[in-house]
Amino acid sequence: MRELLKLEPENDNRIRDRRTKIRKRVRDGLYDFTYLNQYAKETDVRQIFDHKYEVPNQVKGVEHSDTEESKAAISSQMNVPGQFVPVRHMIQFAYRGMRANGMDADEFVNKILEPSIQKGEAKHKDVDRGQVECDLTLKTLEVHYDKGEMDPIEKWERGLGLSSDDIRTLHKRVSEHPEVEETLGRDIGELINKYLVDDPDD
Repeated sequence: MRELLKLEPENDNRIRDRRTKIRKRVRDGLYDFTYLNQYAKETDVRQIFDHKYEVPNQVKGVEHSDTEESKAAISSQMNVPGQFVPVRHMIQFAYRGMRANGMDADEFVNKILEPSIQKGEAKHKDVDRGQVECDLTLKTLEVHYDKGEMDPIEKWERGLGLSSDDIRTLHKRVSEHPEVEETLGRDIGELINKYLVDDPDD
């Protein structure tokens, strides 16, 4: 699917047809989530999102050409329990889809995220929805059109999102720092803060 979605469909009816089938398959999958959320047992829910099921490297943004150290650096930014990466992409994909169809950002937070978290917490704690208080506010949503020109370390310091390429760049700089002998098995975030942010000579 990954390679097919990257292809341009304009000049090939077969590609257009396959992409149409993919879109239908995904829409059907969205409806499946409705049934899963309504009827799945807690044991099913827990096991679907269990962190023991390794997320494929392609999903993490890791490339075949990456070194073991670079793969570890990229993976470490997603080192949390459960299926963190695909869940994050699910939410991003849903946000993009709703925005593309006219919903504004505040509506997405107020009409989708907030009630979803409230109902989800109620199901998780096995209580009535009315017993759960939830208040989400979208404090800031700004587009920095100059962000593409920023150095990855500036993005890191400002707390902006990093791409896999940004992480590769920072990992390379840390690896080449004279005081760093090895990065494998070490917290890449701590190394970046210590040798690239706190080091005034870097």
